[in-house]
Amino acid sequence: MASEYVVATLTNAGMDERTARVILERIRRSGLLEDLENLYDVIGRAKESLEEVKDKDPTTYTRLRARAEAAEGRFRELIEDIGRDPAFSKLVRLSFRVEIPLRVLIPYRNKVIEIKDIFEEILSESRGAGPLSRASMGVSKESLSEIKGEVDKIKEQISRMEGEGVSLDFIKADVKRAEDLLSRADETASIAAIKMVQKSLDQIKGDMNKISEIIARKERIISVLSKVKKVCQYLDRLTSSDIYEAFYERLSSHISAVENELTSREDVGRLLDDTKRLENYVNTLLDLYPFMDRGMNPFDALSLMEEGLDVLDAMKAVMADEGLSKEDKAARCLDLMRGRIANVDEFMEIVSEARRLYPFWKSYIMSLLKEKGYMVHVDDLEKIPKKWRGLIMRMVSSEDDDIVMEGDLVIHKRAISDQVLEEELNSIYEDARILRDVFEKLLRLEIPSEGFISDINDIIAEVGRMKRDPDEASFLEVYSIKKRINEIKDHLKSLFSQLTSEEAEEGTNKGAE
Repeated sequence: MASEYVVATLTNAGMDERTARVILERIRRSGLLEDLENLYDVIGRAKESLEEVKDKDPTTYTRLRARAEAAEGRFRELIEDIGRDPAFSKLVRLSFRVEIPLRVLIPYRNKVIEIKDIFEEILSESRGAGPLSRASMGVSKESLSEIKGEVDKIKEQISRMEGEGVSLDFIKADVKRAEDLLSRADETASIAAIKMVQKSLDQIKGDMNKISEIIARKERIISVLSKVKKVCQYLDRLTSSDIYEAFYERLSSHISAVENELTSREDVGRLLDDTKRLENYVNTLLDLYPFMDRGMNPFDALSLMEEGLDVLDAMKAVMADEGLSKEDKAARCLDLMRGRIANVDEFMEIVSEARRLYPFWKSYIMSLLKEKGYMVHVDDLEKIPKKWRGLIMRMVSSEDDDIVMEGDLVIHKRAISDQVLEEELNSIYEDARILRDVFEKLLRLEIPSEGFISDINDIIAEVGRMKRDPDEASFLEVYSIKKRINEIKDHLKSLFSQLTSEEAEEGTNKGAE
């Protein structure tokens, strides 16, 4: 049965059986399973007919079997595409009463028809009524009538689509050429002309199916644009940027006018690829919608996944790339997130576990704050697993009004009082002056120190500016300057250690002499 074939195909593609059967039920309720059952039946009859000619005509059997295997491969790919389609797969957790729009089903039904036509041709030829036997009999009126019927169906489809605002002038030109060929075939009974007509019609039907798919994907994207916009605004709030809303504006503008770009056969393939690419972005944004709907941060979810921190680092690099437009930054970040954001329910379970351990970790953070002058860098939280640190820091900050986050720092308000800032600036200023004196003495001893002296002068200038206008000083800036001072101190210690080692070695050598 086709139903079991569908389940087997989905599970072979890596899906668990429970999910595959739920998707099968969605396919059944949409009416698409009936189409798959009919195709499955034709495939079975074609295979049986092939077996009957296996010994009678091995050459024909080998040729038709290769064609049947390729077509069945397309059938499996079709089922896998349906299984991945959010219209079926993303609704697994929802009620089965949710209807799947007709525009989602049309492309799949068109592909079923294409594959079914192939197997019916295989079935016909294997029974001795295929193109070879027809060729030996010449062109019959029945075959001409069938082809004319195909042309009429194509023209009806073109008329319907043009009524919906799609311009298909290049397709109509192809149909006109096919009709001219068909007319000549009718006059001459030419097998070659019939083959040319059929080839042309196959191309036209293929293009029409692709155009139908483009329009269906466009309509599907437009139907969810309101959700997409909300998610983009939400991501901008989380990242303090405006790149996602810029991306949304470009997306909505492009998809609204996509059919206007259909002017040639080359446009069909390009626009189909474009709409698939845009739909991938839309699907990624819709994956984030449940996080927004529950007021949760998807970047927290990402940080808890394997390689998630590497993805977040890559996204930060994209955000900092001044050579990229806002829209391209958003697109690259969505590419990085695609398929990596955990299911919101799974994330909530992880957060629940974090909350269970939270009292211990909060106590640990509070003790570190006191120990380190009321400021803790994320890297200092050694007892907390790396992937949890960002989430736990945000939880502490949101719970305690006296604690704020600034970059990768957790800072207690005590640490950012005017008095503390002034004390820190004075301490840095004195350290910088002492270090400058030391390096100037080293320079007089012909030990290269110009770079350090220049850097220290810059630090003294920055500290002087902050001391003159304390309201403009942030603790993050002060922390950054203090870190630079400590790095210079560490270098100085290393330098003195090296000089001492060299003097000792020189003294040893003299004693040996």
